Amino acid sequence: MRVALDKGLLALWEWSRRCPRHVTASDACRALIGSPPQAAPHDWRDWLALVHLDDSSPTKIRLFAHLRGETPRFLGEHRLKHANRHDVWVLSKAQVVERGPNGRPMRMIGTMTDVTSQRHADSRLRDKRAAELANIAKSEFLSRMSHEMRTPLNAVIGFTQLLLSRQGTPVAHEVREYAEHVLRAGEHLLNLTNDVLDLQRVEEGGVELELVDVALDSLVAEVIAALSSDALDRAVSFDNHVPVGVAVRADQHRLRQVLHNIASNAVKFNRPAGIVRWSVTDDAASDRVRLSIEDTGSGLKPAQLERLFQPFERLGRETSTIEGTGLGLILARSLAEAMGGKLSIASSVGIGTRVIVDLPIARQSALPFAQPDEPTATTAPAHEQPVTKPPASLRMLYVEDNRINAILFEEAIRLRQNVELRLAEDGAEALEHVRQWTPDVLVLDAHLPGMDGFELLAALRQQPGLNRVPAFMCSADAMPDDVQRAAQAGFTGYWAKPINIAKILSDLDRVSAGLPPALMGGST
Repeated sequence: MRVALDKGLLALWEWSRRCPRHVTASDACRALIGSPPQAAPHDWRDWLALVHLDDSSPTKIRLFAHLRGETPRFLGEHRLKHANRHDVWVLSKAQVVERGPNGRPMRMIGTMTDVTSQRHADSRLRDKRAAELANIAKSEFLSRMSHEMRTPLNAVIGFTQLLLSRQGTPVAHEVREYAEHVLRAGEHLLNLTNDVLDLQRVEEGGVELELVDVALDSLVAEVIAALSSDALDRAVSFDNHVPVGVAVRADQHRLRQVLHNIASNAVKFNRPAGIVRWSVTDDAASDRVRLSIEDTGSGLKPAQLERLFQPFERLGRETSTIEGTGLGLILARSLAEAMGGKLSIASSVGIGTRVIVDLPIARQSALPFAQPDEPTATTAPAHEQPVTKPPASLRMLYVEDNRINAILFEEAIRLRQNVELRLAEDGAEALEHVRQWTPDVLVLDAHLPGMDGFELLAALRQQPGLNRVPAFMCSADAMPDDVQRAAQAGFTGYWAKPINIAKILSDLDRVSAGLPPALMGGST
């Protein structure tokens, strides 16, 4: 013991009730905290005050438990404040060696060992291992992402090369067939991009939710209507047992996305002539609603269920022709949890799979459900109804610095009659146009040389006759914050790239029909 104390390998201390609050500490004990002998604390409360704030509570709990005789010894690792204002990790061991007749502790002896180097080494090892795991996960994610992107890109580039390699005039039906393949592949890429961005926003806590009371039966009817075509192609039928009057507290748009992702899988991975059954358990006592979506597909093995929530995991994709990103269920579960709910899955091989979405029950007792004469889920919203009035002539100014995008937009506008389109590459050219010519519609890119789309809109509003002209932003910035910023800046609508030509033409019809800008939605 003397050798250990002399070499400073073991810091020894003793507390005795006979000397109230008095702690006797060895030189090594004082050296641990960088305190000279004359300045070393002698009160046990002063020693406890040296324990790091984050370690103080658990250390005291273990110490006082031993003092009460609940544990045979005190043992723990914690940090002590050093006189040079850094922390020292110590391994503390102590034991009551004498108690009074009533079990009251009278004398206690303990040791402290400096384990700072070991702690730092362990921390570096953990950090290294965490970095290695992060790199492995990143490499695996990028590998799967690359595969999922290259598959539709193969169709886009391949069929485009076929069209360009044709000698003479291509056959019309071949052009249409190839174009349909390119369109489907492009839509798949867009869905993949949206899913990845949504998943990132949810995991970072950046997704904005508007929690309201949502009529579950109406929302389920909308999802069923949206998937009816796919279900018909696969001879799958829907069995809907969701009663009228059940409502949940959720973000309506995100809940629709969750149910669509789940039901889409239930349709795609079902057997021919299979069934997708919807049912609800309404537990008012627990303020929860459980929505069950069951299919009669081939089901999943336990090992497959464990892999189900890995990014880009599409079980059986090696032998399946079914398209998908493998992000749908991950995104659905993340969104459900973000809305205060949860998503669970049960599956049996050869029987099918059941997905349960558990959500908070609606707060209000009654909801303004649609009356029989109001539009149902299969009826398009009012802003998407075709305008029967013949399109009136429109003068349109489109400001876009990317020549390819400008050509695409120009060709798209040719599909509508009576549009006089003028193009500008920057703000200066746009302002030059409007000094001699007044457009009926403004379409601006967000990122322009010289001044951006927001600055340009403000400048155009100062020109005669343009202070109330409908203005649309057409940009590849498609995050919710981008759309909100455009609305706050005075844009009438938002057309996100890649553009939805049908939606653009529909919005232009509404402009020519004189409908209020507030009723016009952006293409996002």
